[in-house]
Amino acid sequence: MVSWGLADLAAAWPRGRVALASVAALALGGCLATTWSQVRYWRNSTALYENARYRSLPTIIWLHDNLGNTFLDEGKVDAAVQQFQEVIRLTPAIGKPYNDLGKAYAVQGKMDGAMIMFSNAARLIPDWRKPVGIWGAPICLRAKWRKAWPK
Repeated sequence: MVSWGLADLAAAWPRGRVALASVAALALGGCLATTWSQVRYWRNSTALYENARYRSLPTIIWLHDNLGNTFLDEGKVDAAVQQFQEVIRLTPAIGKPYNDLGKAYAVQGKMDGAMIMFSNAARLIPDWRKPVGIWGAPICLRAKWRKAWPK
């Protein structure tokens, strides 16, 4: 309806087509400028999550968790640990961040800390087998299977 109204207005006004084309060009230029300024935040996952973290409420849990996993994928293990610890601080009753922190500790070689985190994840999500999957196996092999996976 708006487009039909604009077409009728442009036809009724002597210089309507020129004015309409000018407004459209300005709108397109504004969209281009906005896209240009936002494209730097989409260059990689870290930049995207960092930008969202500073523009959003700091208590958004998935943001810290995804940023931590991105840091872990990039080999920035210390930064990942900080993100996972923040998720646990904000929501201590959710099991997944304990599993993620356990992965980070295992990468750092902190097997005792990793075992505690995997055990917490298993305790919070009893039927979730991921904590004793690929990351939990080395810890379980340290003859501490019953602590890492309580019945």
